[in-house]
Amino acid sequence: MTHSRSLMLGAACLVLMLSACMSSDSSKPSLEELSQQSLSTLDGVESVAAHQTAVTADTSDRSDPDAWALDIDVAMTLDVTADQVAAAASAIRDFTTEHVGSAGWVAHLRVGASTAVPDEDRSGLSPVQVDVYPEVRTSAAADVRDAMSIRTIDRVGSVAITNRVISVQVPGADDLWPVLGQLRVLPVWTDGGSVQTETGRVRMADVPDRITADQARAFFEVSAAHPDADFAIESSGRAPEVYVNRVTIAQAREITASFTSPELSSTTSDGFKLEFNIRASDANESADTHGTFGEPQGT
Repeated sequence: MTHSRSLMLGAACLVLMLSACMSSDSSKPSLEELSQQSLSTLDGVESVAAHQTAVTADTSDRSDPDAWALDIDVAMTLDVTADQVAAAASAIRDFTTEHVGSAGWVAHLRVGASTAVPDEDRSGLSPVQVDVYPEVRTSAAADVRDAMSIRTIDRVGSVAITNRVISVQVPGADDLWPVLGQLRVLPVWTDGGSVQTETGRVRMADVPDRITADQARAFFEVSAAHPDADFAIESSGRAPEVYVNRVTIAQAREITASFTSPELSSTTSDGFKLEFNIRASDANESADTHGTFGEPQGT
């Protein structure tokens, strides 16, 4: 009897120990909860949205950073200071660095809420949005300070730094040149970035040492003069090229004349020249035009 009783007590203790361990594991907050608990108290933070996604078959433990990818989105109020935003960015990056496992994590910091675009099924960007983990340009704090500084430029609607690229959005085509002129004097813009209108009708991947100020101005002025057309400067690496679409054949001729004006001619030390492509169409006819800035057609 004594031996049997000892076995029973031992088994009972083992069950209690296992139950305690299970209870301890289950009491751990999920990665989503941990993010919200840790980051929501930062000065100036309005909300913390976190979403975890399973990356392994064993997903029972939602606190396991090796089994769950995590996307963290921290929103701050619009009236925060640059110091508050920099402090929050550093804290968010420190949190992710401390808790991340082998699964992929990303963290973004936004200033101001995104708003619905009238008459369109989409939301506009927050005034400032910056990736703070894993990729940064300089540091999480420095990047958000740069974004906050750019946001103060007159006519800038929003600034985003994602994948180390600075993207600036302005209300309309008339705002592009005044904003680009101010961006190009900033040290953070030495390697360029992108600027575009809110609708995306006009957009430019700016490569400052490949596109002259006169060429940029001409591009923006023509885009403002043709509000029904699409204008883009795309760049693969360091080879920007201009594309125009949705114009008539007559409009294409006008645009070609503007782009080929001799004062826009420029050749870099390695021989690069800015080229353009125009897709035009009328009711029963279409035409494609290819040319080089500053070089009249047929020369």
